[in-house]
Amino acid sequence: MGKLIGLQWGDVDLQRGKLKVRRTVWQGVTGLPKGGRERTVDLPGSAVDAIEGHRHLRGPYVYCQEDGQPLTAGMTEHRLERALSRAGITREHGCITWHDLRHTYGSHLAMRGVPLKVIQELMCHATIEMTTRYAHLAPEARESAVQQFDRPVTQLHAAPARNAGGAQGKTQQPLGDCQAFQVLPDGIRTRRLPHTALPREAGAVTATPHGAPISALRGQRAFPK
Repeated sequence: MGKLIGLQWGDVDLQRGKLKVRRTVWQGVTGLPKGGRERTVDLPGSAVDAIEGHRHLRGPYVYCQEDGQPLTAGMTEHRLERALSRAGITREHGCITWHDLRHTYGSHLAMRGVPLKVIQELMCHATIEMTTRYAHLAPEARESAVQQFDRPVTQLHAAPARNAGGAQGKTQQPLGDCQAFQVLPDGIRTRRLPHTALPREAGAVTATPHGAPISALRGQRAFPK
């Protein structure tokens, strides 16, 4: 909360949608933010619009009293309670604090499929373990990630196919319902794909693990070692 109270107009770049956290003001004392260094925060369009609509000439602080002085802790709590009441947001046990809004921010990022590493950077968590508390909110993200293996590979970087004698030759075209495997640049063999999904340009691997041409196994399956 002290960082929000200490925010000044000179810290805000509305055109680029960014602000710099340079100071914290708490109980009348101005100090450095956590970690002792400033950092840059990216703002969504809705936040930029809200800050633009809040412009005033009362002083350097974005959120201040009528005379331009920084807000106090009590003033911020009162404003939060009033905003929650207007929005009809309640909690069954206890009260909602400003820090709860930080958790809400992280939760909604996770529910929208934002990677945990990115959430860690946006929330300035010192370790990824602090961010994993939001992992359970994004089960669909994990499910979507594993489905990427079933998408066709648009471009292969594989070694030329070898003929039955082991010599390099032209790429063999798969025949029948035979299935082949792909070899990535690092030598890892990927899952078997139907021949209809394999590209026909040079470089596609259409040979068996033992070097025999794929046409020699017509109607069979070619399994990696």
